[in-house]
Amino acid sequence: MRLTVCCSVLLFVAIIVTSPLSADDRQACQQGVDAQQRGDAALAVQLYDRCLAAGGLADDNAALFHYLRGSALADQGLYRRALEDFDRSIALAPNSATAYQDRGVVHHLMGDIDRAIRDFDSAIDLDPTDSYAFANRGIAFRDLGLFDRAIADFDRALQLDALDADSYHNRGIVYLELGQLDQAIDDLNHAIRLNPRMALAYDNRGLALQEQGHLDRAIADFDQVLRLDPGDPYAYSNRGWAYQEKGMNDKAIADFDAALRLDPSNDDALNGRAYARASAGDLKGALKDVERALSLRPGDPHITDTKGDVLCRDGRVEEALTAWRQSHSASPEAQADKQVRLEKEGFYKGSFEPALRAWADAGCPGF
Repeated sequence: MRLTVCCSVLLFVAIIVTSPLSADDRQACQQGVDAQQRGDAALAVQLYDRCLAAGGLADDNAALFHYLRGSALADQGLYRRALEDFDRSIALAPNSATAYQDRGVVHHLMGDIDRAIRDFDSAIDLDPTDSYAFANRGIAFRDLGLFDRAIADFDRALQLDALDADSYHNRGIVYLELGQLDQAIDDLNHAIRLNPRMALAYDNRGLALQEQGHLDRAIADFDQVLRLDPGDPYAYSNRGWAYQEKGMNDKAIADFDAALRLDPSNDDALNGRAYARASAGDLKGALKDVERALSLRPGDPHITDTKGDVLCRDGRVEEALTAWRQSHSASPEAQADKQVRLEKEGFYKGSFEPALRAWADAGCPGF
């Protein structure tokens, strides 16, 4: 999600010079702009407070400085105060597409996606050439699971700005969620060519490659994420899963350990370490990890499925079947993943439940 400041310093200066403010107040307005451009949002807000408190600004000028203060507040995570300024800016200048768009971003960050989309709609109506508004509405549609509409918006954003690495990345994520892995990788390749330091694009491409079974290439992408961002716990966790899939349990456990040092509440790393520990024969440690993961995410079907696998390896077949049934009733995706495993091990013959029972009675081979 991106907040954009659309106006140049020259425009700020022209506004300040023509407004009936004292020299000191004009200086505060200009210094606020300078501070914001340097990335000092807190100082910018203080200076904009003085600029706006002085009064005397024409409506369009006041709208601009309310907008700028709202952007600076949003940069600090002060979203409710930011909304107040964006509301005031729009009331004074209702034809400002950028103010609608950035208010939409803040609504989205606060979890109000429907309001965000309405603001993006308004921004697009006012300026149909604004690629950011289409891109941000695409993110909102993606978060609602409206993938076709998200793709259409990213398509339009890229028609307007073919160098928008973020839109390639975000469209790639949608294709990844849809399981359209070739399209996902193609978009993520574009994103990386445009921005070779975009760690998230390498991370998501690694996930797509892992889904395709290209584990070494996936691991290479996760390696690159960690070169760019050594403090990313999810890159360690993702690489851990790839190592686990290759049967390299020691390396997998080391990566899950690293992820948990960075983020002790990372339930994905706990789930992965449970799986790797069970594969390595440490069933006691595996059960401890899976129970801790479930305490962080109660009822999660994928973690519950892992619990069933660990219990199966421990010879507790009926408890394992109970856990799997809980998982699969909550998530058809988890059941589909398990069916793939049963097919791979030669147990699935067209009926899921008997195959699951036979696999469990055999001690869960291939775990």
